[in-house]
Amino acid sequence: LLVDAISAAEQCVYLETQYFSSQRIFGALASRMEAADRPKLQIVVVVNERAEAVKEELAVGLRQAEIIEKLREVAPATGHALGVYWSRPAGKPDPFPSTYIHSKVTIVDDRFLSVGSANLTNRSRGVDTELHASWEASPDETSSELIRRIRDIRVSLLAEHSGYEGDANEAFGPVHDLVARLDAIADRSRLRKLGPPSPAQRAALDLLDPQSLPFDPADPGAEDAAAWDEPSDQRQRGRIASRITSAKTWVARKWPGR
Repeated sequence: LLVDAISAAEQCVYLETQYFSSQRIFGALASRMEAADRPKLQIVVVVNERAEAVKEELAVGLRQAEIIEKLREVAPATGHALGVYWSRPAGKPDPFPSTYIHSKVTIVDDRFLSVGSANLTNRSRGVDTELHASWEASPDETSSELIRRIRDIRVSLLAEHSGYEGDANEAFGPVHDLVARLDAIADRSRLRKLGPPSPAQRAALDLLDPQSLPFDPADPGAEDAAAWDEPSDQRQRGRIASRITSAKTWVARKWPGR
């Protein structure tokens, strides 16, 4: 459903997710940006500044860093606008931790809205049991209560993340040049631009392929998918535990305290 929605996008794609490591969603965005003779998009992604712990960094953090870097290569090469952001909580000075994004929201052209439990990860999209509710305006609708309400949700989310105190509808309602307007207030508000991979992530990406790690499988029939969830085979459990221990040890030695 989300792949179809992104593929059909004509103006704007808004993604808000705890983690972004899904190869299918990345592929849908890249394919849409590379499609010839299609309108240029405003693509807004709101994620967490960093993974919560070493386990999450290994499971999805490195894949997210790699995917976002690839999107940042495709967007300017194809003429689309891409903005990737995180946000700070209200009333908290630096270096207070960032707002922890736990929502999973997809909005396309203010005509399609999906919200639920599934992150934009391989595992959520192919292995785990998840639940989403989605709404879509019919093709012949150009202005309707549903379209206005979906637009209001996108606007209110951007106002919340930025702490914007002015007219949010005026600031975030129009999708034309939306990324440029967000970039203009980012880092001067609670909304912040997500930076490039950290030195630790860059070093890890130079040493290994995140797609080779077993922690975020897309195939429910894969050996590692079953093992990571509820392993019944003790030898299989041991192999996965050994990989995790080795990865954690490597990270701890290279970056003490991370």
